Amino acid sequence: MHTPVFLEKVVEYLEPIKGGKFIDATFGEGGHTRAILEKEGKVLGIDIDPEQIKKGKENFKRWIDEERLTLITGNFSRIEKIARRYGFKKVKGVIFDLGLSMSQLYEGKGFSYKRLEEPLDLRWNKRFKNTAADLLNYLSFEELYEVIASYSEDPYSREVVEEIVRERRKKRFKKVGDLVRVVERVVRKKDLDKSLRRIFQALRMVVNNETFNLESGLLGSLKVLKKGGRIIVITFHSIEDRIVKRFVKEKGLKLVEKLGIDSKREKSFERTARLRVIEV
Repeated sequence: MHTPVFLEKVVEYLEPIKGGKFIDATFGEGGHTRAILEKEGKVLGIDIDPEQIKKGKENFKRWIDEERLTLITGNFSRIEKIARRYGFKKVKGVIFDLGLSMSQLYEGKGFSYKRLEEPLDLRWNKRFKNTAADLLNYLSFEELYEVIASYSEDPYSREVVEEIVRERRKKRFKKVGDLVRVVERVVRKKDLDKSLRRIFQALRMVVNNETFNLESGLLGSLKVLKKGGRIIVITFHSIEDRIVKRFVKEKGLKLVEKLGIDSKREKSFERTARLRVIEV
């Protein structure tokens, strides 16, 4: 199991206690959930990816049988409704970890730009209508430029979109490698990995409507937290981080802690991680 980047800090600030109720809004491989359960807390785990929940029900069966863990496939934008349905009212803490779990990089959905033969999908859940390939194939130049420039904030955005539009006149985008080869043609080699990471993340965020989900999830969390309860958010993108900062300011909440990650972390995607601890 992959160890979440801020696991020790999450446990420190959530302060799990026996019988205390918590919501892991991004269950993933269950790293945060396991840490809370080991402190004898109770957890509602939510994940939009049904494969993650399926694996969780197998790997965490003991705690499910003990009725200390409830696992649900769902969108954390509906966290208030899900929490109330399953008896998680007035919880002590909520955790949002907005990164990919390691297992999701190998699910065949195109989340890794290094897996060239995978379909250019990027959907967390097959119920979502449009894939990343659909965006590349059918959005107008202006719409596609808005998506990639706004969400990737990559300096090569215009050149990449121009090349995408030229390429799709010859053939449709289907696989991860189709997009990677386009980016390789216009981005300098020394900048390539960073641009690919940004562009794939941007497409994933739009395909899954992630900014809306985060805004809704944060608001919903306020409805299910007890007084003095905490929301912990781990972001990997400046847009996500700005949403969290704005939420804290607009709602007049207390920011208990904010942390960055060691820039020398082995996994490059972890180097952008930011943790914010919010008290209500």
